Amino acid sequence: MKVTKIHLLVLLCGAALAFAGSVQAHHSVAAEFDANHLVTVTGTLQRMDWILPHAWIFVDVKADDGTIQHWGFQTPTEFRRQGAAARGYFHYGDTLTVTAMVARNGSLKGYIAFIVLPDGRKLTMAGQL
Repeated sequence: MKVTKIHLLVLLCGAALAFAGSVQAHHSVAAEFDANHLVTVTGTLQRMDWILPHAWIFVDVKADDGTIQHWGFQTPTEFRRQGAAARGYFHYGDTLTVTAMVARNGSLKGYIAFIVLPDGRKLTMAGQL
């Protein structure tokens, strides 16, 4: 079978489509979050999404004006590698104090630097106490 330009074009388009998802899925923390601007909030743990490669922790925080802000915090991959989910660090309804790099787009999101648990233990970015 003779390979023509059309065959090559179809092959290249197929390869581009096949790899587009993996290229898009990879992201830089520094592109999304600002390491020079940290926020510390205290709130109630509402939800956890333990998805790969990062987990998300969602905390409701009472703002100064009395409204409830719904913050989402992305965890470093190390949280999963160190077994943070399996060790029972988090329980719905817990009061957590989270320090995180804020989202560059101004949304109520952050990338966790550390979390202070209800008993005072500090869970670091490496997922260790």
